[in-house]
Order: sequence, then structure tokens, then C-alpha cells
Amino acid sequence: MQGFTCPRKGMGAVPVSHCLLHCGDRCMSIPFLTYIVENDRETIDDVYHVTEILNPPQVVYLNRNLGAKFPNPHSLVWAMLGTGVHGILAEVAGKLGDRYEVEKNFIVDFGYAKLSGTTDLWDKDEKVLWDYKTIKSYAVKKLKAGDFSGSKYADQMNIYAAYGYPDAKRLVIEAVVKDWSPTIQAKDGISPIEDIEVPMYPRGETEMLVQTLLQEHVGVQKSENPRPCTDEEVWVGKSPRSPNFGIRLRCRDYCAVNGVCPQYQKWLEEDSARKH
Repeated sequence: MQGFTCPRKGMGAVPVSHCLLHCGDRCMSIPFLTYIVENDRETIDDVYHVTEILNPPQVVYLNRNLGAKFPNPHSLVWAMLGTGVHGILAEVAGKLGDRYEVEKNFIVDFGYAKLSGTTDLWDKDEKVLWDYKTIKSYAVKKLKAGDFSGSKYADQMNIYAAYGYPDAKRLVIEAVVKDWSPTIQAKDGISPIEDIEVPMYPRGETEMLVQTLLQEHVGVQKSENPRPCTDEEVWVGKSPRSPNFGIRLRCRDYCAVNGVCPQYQKWLEEDSARKH
């Protein structure tokens, strides 16, 4: 990481030293910014993380070649808080004896590339693989109903199980509901923390999924020509009654490389032209 793409309008890319030492209008406190800088995960050629290959190829390509140098700090806030939750739970589980295995790393060499992953919690006695996430209530409600469409959580956990714990009997997400309130609980029956059962895939299906995703990402890096993100990948708001109708929510709110994405910048220019 060389700096940040400043979320303040018109600032563009600025060095880390500016954000930490000289900025007069910080987007967040120095401790927050320092944490992001110190926990920056460098990419390694031909080594891909499980969560990485589940992202659109264009996002991964831009992050590896441009975005990782100057990410937007606002896009990293929820990931940072999620990491904090992971750290707390890992520390506690580590004190509970040999029953639990915490944050196991694995790496699989496919010859043309390597796949790495880090699981959250493995219950040796019950053969349950747990994954901790911070998720909004509407998504929790959908997942608890068994609807994983538009989500990569089931893919992620099945890959973790296949290459980390092939004898797993269950996969469970323990979700911290980041927008929980008593009103939401009364309306939807969603508690502050919810356990979500994740469907298990046949091993062969998971292995085929990994090969398909990994080969696409490796091919994009070599060709330097990523395909554009699809409407499904950018999470276009589809409800005409919503204020987010037609908005590319992932691009606007969650993509760390939106500042260097030509597709998103073109959309912004087109939207601006229509308004004028």
C-alpha cells in the first residue's frame, strides 16, 4: 500500500504520510487509518486467496495491479471490524482446550497457481466448521431461509471444507448482525447473533468450482484484459420503490478499487451527463 484514494471529493490518490501526518480533514481517526496500513495484505504472484477468487475478475485484477496501492479507506471499514470480531473469538476459543482449532491456514498447489485459505474455527468433536461474519439483517433473513443466491458464502465455506477439513459434517456461519435493533428483532425475528446452516456441496463439485474460478483469474492476470463486471456482480438495485433503484451498490459502497475502475468511472460520467 502506497496511500489511499481519498473519499473526499476531488482529492484522488494521496500518500499514507499525508493521511497520517498532514490531512486537515480526515475521513477517520489516525488509529483507524494506522490499523488499515499495518494490516495491509500484500498480494503474491500466482498465489490466490479463497475470498479473492470469489470476487469478479476485474476487481481482483485492478486490486492486484492498481487498487492495492491506493485503496479507498471507507471501503475497508467493515472488513476491519470483521477482523476485530475474528480476533476476539479466536482468542477466546484458544483458551477452551484441544476441542477447537482456530484460524488454520492451508495452501494448495495446482501447478499453474496456488490457492490459500484461512478457516475461522473447527470443532473437532462435532466435525463442524464455523465461519464468523458481520452481515446486515436483510441478508441474514434471506440466508436463514436457505436462499444463498447472490452470495458467495456457501462457495467459500465449501472450499474451506474441501481443502482444510474434508471430514466436516456441517458448515455454519455465525453472523453478527451489524444493523440489529429491537425493531428488526420484532419485525423479522432476527437476533444480534444468528447461526446459519450452510449447504454442503459434493466434493467433486467444489473442486470443479475452484478450478474454473482460479483458471479465469490466472488467465486475466496474464492477458491483462479483464471482462467487465456484470449487473449481478455490481449489485444493481432492482426495486423501483427503493431509493437505490438502478444504483450499482457494490461499486459505490463496497468496492475498494472503484476509484481506478474504468467501468465504474464511465458509469459515473454517464449518470452525470444524464442529470445535466
